[in-house]
Amino acid sequence: MTPKYAPISILFGALCMSFAALLVRLIQNADGFQILFYRGFPQCIMVMIVACVIRRISIKEFFVSIDKTDIYLGLAMCIAFSFYIFALLNTSVASALFILSIAPVFAAVLSWVIIGEIPTKRTWLAIVCAIIGVTVMVGTDLTSGQLIGNLFAMISALSFALMLVMARKSKKSDVLTGN
Repeated sequence: MTPKYAPISILFGALCMSFAALLVRLIQNADGFQILFYRGFPQCIMVMIVACVIRRISIKEFFVSIDKTDIYLGLAMCIAFSFYIFALLNTSVASALFILSIAPVFAAVLSWVIIGEIPTKRTWLAIVCAIIGVTVMVGTDLTSGQLIGNLFAMISALSFALMLVMARKSKKSDVLTGN
């Protein structure tokens, strides 16, 4: 992806996450596992198709090409999406999304621990501001019986961050397609 299109992709991803949260809240007759199945299965199929088309390989070649890094990235993504759905079902959409917005903070700290990339002073300042901001915005939900949903959102943010750090650590130029 070129730097020109990265901000557009990030904005589009944020919009999708926001609308997905609202749609999940509109579902009345399904539990979290049903939502995960009907959300995750098509997503998995789509990722495989996109990877095969971009790499110009068959589905069989795709499965043969999966390595340990791909398994770890997939596991982190699975955990992140699963806890995201359960966060939405157990706390307010606003709280879940505010807590998820702290994923870059986790990514900065994890990249220091896992890769050895030391955050700059400016990054540390941004981390402190982000933590204070999320605490102010979500603080009231900590006492209103939505603690488990907030915890699920925190685990989701941590898993998203871990996935980003693992993707950065890998030597692949495109972790979605395995190249």
